Amino acid sequence: MYKRCTTEESALRQQQFTQCLLELMQQTPYHQITVGDICTRMALSRKSFYRYFSSREECLHSLVDHAILDFLMEHIPNRLDEEIPDSLFAYWRRQKKLLGALYDNRMLDLLVERAMLYLEGQQHRLNRKNHEQMVFLLCGLVGMVGDWHRSGYQKSPEEMTDSLRRLLFHSLCE
Repeated sequence: MYKRCTTEESALRQQQFTQCLLELMQQTPYHQITVGDICTRMALSRKSFYRYFSSREECLHSLVDHAILDFLMEHIPNRLDEEIPDSLFAYWRRQKKLLGALYDNRMLDLLVERAMLYLEGQQHRLNRKNHEQMVFLLCGLVGMVGDWHRSGYQKSPEEMTDSLRRLLFHSLCE
């Protein structure tokens, strides 16, 4: 597990490493990127990298985790349940670089995996039925967001929300 930073300075450095990885992923397939590539691009030593992460996978996990948590912290507490899809699609449209890097590297499943880890931490708030529904919805939402990216964001976040609502309503009524 990557290091949880306790100071603003260390959190900023950790974020710089993750953003550097994201920039590299936009130019090079993830499987070809090394810790050395990240460090070279940042002009820092490998020792600096290993203060925050034990591997590039942990760096990627941190990048995805922070995107998920940023969305949750920014949008969920202040919205009614029916407004969450609008926020979700608007958020991921702003996160095109990350979404594109994950999509291009065939790693959208990492979004599901990391969000499921978060859900498991919240399981005390969800009964088993709700947990299964959340996992199902999460997989579907990530699929929709990935397809939306693939199509070049031709629909607006509002249109995506309408599509999601129609899909859910149709599924629930049959």
